[in-house]
Amino acid sequence: MLLFLTAFVSFHKIKKADVPFEGVLTYQLHYVDKWFGTQGEVHTTIYEAPGKFRIEAYDTSYDKPDLTIQNPLLIDVQNGTETHLAANMQRAVVYSVSSKNKMTQSMESNTHTVYNIENIGQDTVNNFTCRHYRISKSYEKLKTLPPAIFDIWITKDLGSGSIWYIGDYLYLYPGMDLFTKLAKEGADGVVVKWQLKTKGVTTCLLTSHWQTDIPNSKFLPPSNYSLFQMPGMNQ
Repeated sequence: MLLFLTAFVSFHKIKKADVPFEGVLTYQLHYVDKWFGTQGEVHTTIYEAPGKFRIEAYDTSYDKPDLTIQNPLLIDVQNGTETHLAANMQRAVVYSVSSKNKMTQSMESNTHTVYNIENIGQDTVNNFTCRHYRISKSYEKLKTLPPAIFDIWITKDLGSGSIWYIGDYLYLYPGMDLFTKLAKEGADGVVVKWQLKTKGVTTCLLTSHWQTDIPNSKFLPPSNYSLFQMPGMNQ
């Protein structure tokens, strides 16, 4: 009986880890601006369904809504689009992920940007079993500029996941080069914690999560929004 229960529990954990996470994730980070000493918090909510994501975020340190609230992002992996909802114009601005990727590649090629990814190993964060990864971003021709270090802790305790919040307003998902590089190192699951190290340290934690079916309307622009395809960003 003991062997049976052990096998059942192990099988259950394996099956759960393989099931895509669908639900809501909330994150909170506290920062101190390195130049002006401004302190604030960024609260981020990610709605995740297989192949579709919605990201909402706001900063507590500003009074003006256009500075405080990030335009909600709608990401559709199958169609390869990232849509920005501009509430002040009631407009949905559509970008092609592949075109944005090419633009990023061109910019990073011009600045000789180099990424190094390390699999640090297993760790425990807030009772989650995590895999710790480190991304170093440096510049070959700017040796005096210290590299930016991104430490990321990803768990499969909540299931398989494919959108990773890894830095200030920085999200990785399928179709992006850095997502592909991290996935090749075995990354999969839900981000529980990230730290960004430059001249100081910024830390962000997963504060709540719940698994639920997300209605498809959550991943679509409001019906009164006009669609605008960003020039040069066609699919």
